[in-house]
Amino acid sequence: YACEQFAKSKQKCLDREVMMRVGFADWKQRIVNEATPLFLYYCFIQKFGLGIPTLSRSKYLFIDQSTGFKREDDSFEEFKNSVLAVAPDADDKIVEIVTDYEAINGDDYSNFICGKFLLTSLYCHLRNIANCKFTTEDFRWYLMNNFDISKLDYVKEALLA
Repeated sequence: YACEQFAKSKQKCLDREVMMRVGFADWKQRIVNEATPLFLYYCFIQKFGLGIPTLSRSKYLFIDQSTGFKREDDSFEEFKNSVLAVAPDADDKIVEIVTDYEAINGDDYSNFICGKFLLTSLYCHLRNIANCKFTTEDFRWYLMNNFDISKLDYVKEALLA
């Protein structure tokens, strides 16, 4: 809702139109599908202590700044090949990681992808559909002030229990 309201303020259009343009559920599903292989490699790197940088890399190494989705170049393949050069069995180990993950979480990988990565993607996506410039700080501040905090009540309850 907060994303749609932010986009609405930039697009100056009605709720229904902005909902269709933002397409939050479609954006989320697409970026999760596109980012899952990358984050499986990141998980592999962390699990087996390869010392290859993961989340410290540039936000835009794998995200197209103009769309918010996976870059169309070979950046991911180059990264994957660099991992395979160090650990030729990576793909087999990633299959094990997938099996373990899905045993606990099913096939929903939306909570597997780093929040900063998702926010960067969403920022670029909204900037693209709003067809205007705004800063990541403005976007973050808006979300912080308009996020429905009641969705985090389960955290409060767990801490008080």
